Amino acid sequence: MTPRQRFGVSVFRVCAGFSVLFGLAIYAGASPIDEVAFAARPAPGIDLVVSVNANGMPQLAGPGVRPLAASTGNAVIVPDAASLLDEYRRLGYFLADIRRDDVSVPRVFLSQLPKDLPTVQSVPKRKSLFIRSLLPLVLRANEEILADRARIEMLRDRIVAGQALTPTDAAWLDGLSASYGLVPRDLAGLLHRHDQVPVGLALAQGIEESGWGTSRFALHGNAVFGQWTFSKGAGLVPLEREDGARHEVKAFPTLTDSVRQYVRNLNNHRAYREFRNERAALRRNSKPIDSIALAKTMTRYSQRGAHYVGAIVGLITSNELDGLDAARLGAMSHRAIDS
Repeated sequence: MTPRQRFGVSVFRVCAGFSVLFGLAIYAGASPIDEVAFAARPAPGIDLVVSVNANGMPQLAGPGVRPLAASTGNAVIVPDAASLLDEYRRLGYFLADIRRDDVSVPRVFLSQLPKDLPTVQSVPKRKSLFIRSLLPLVLRANEEILADRARIEMLRDRIVAGQALTPTDAAWLDGLSASYGLVPRDLAGLLHRHDQVPVGLALAQGIEESGWGTSRFALHGNAVFGQWTFSKGAGLVPLEREDGARHEVKAFPTLTDSVRQYVRNLNNHRAYREFRNERAALRRNSKPIDSIALAKTMTRYSQRGAHYVGAIVGLITSNELDGLDAARLGAMSHRAIDS
């Protein structure tokens, strides 16, 4: 077994009797994605625990956590916002360069935001830190979906050519269709729904819903997009929730889970049908996926309606978030895993 095939993870168990994931991993494995996951340093007084899977390899253990493959080198622990800023500086990760399309976005993915993010005194630094932390996660979610779309289109071409699908391909296609509530082999419907979201829009909504990453929901529940749940205990109860209301703000094991669920909601919930129709129209006319154009369809994302849309468009324009719509992920920088 090569070093790139070994799993390297850390899971920490709180001595008080419950387990919390503070693990870090570098993910390469069989996936084309290389990544460095950053997390806050665990608090004193907790024990290191490594779980072993059925194949005898280490894996992440804990509620809602999926195993992560590891490449080589050391995972990077980021104890606070200042350290994260230093890490981005060391990687040469600056938004001005990304907007000029001079460089790609490094594959560094936070599992959670630094808990001291609200204490960063410089407003420009705090804003830049949040955008740079969320941007790779949005790009990765889009990358995964675009890879799926390429596979759907390939399978569609096989079907049109009269070729039989392999059992694996057929099961994957039917499973994805079922997850959207579509009949099997409705490939047009699947391609209509399973598509990327505009980067600038996702960033703006993350900013608006999390207060630039400083909300209680973002810091303690990895809830960047303010998604509701009516399952008791599945999230955090809003402090000013009206009497009789039952909703909570859904909590997630990692920021990645929050981003993927946000994309899933836009792609599947009936409230965002206009969003999907407008996105499909842009594709038909060979136009780029435009953040401002699609932000104008978000009237049902919030009870504020048109006022919410105005706030999102304002965030996109004032922070030049649409300048990040064409951003792309690059190869992992090995500097990120130097010890």
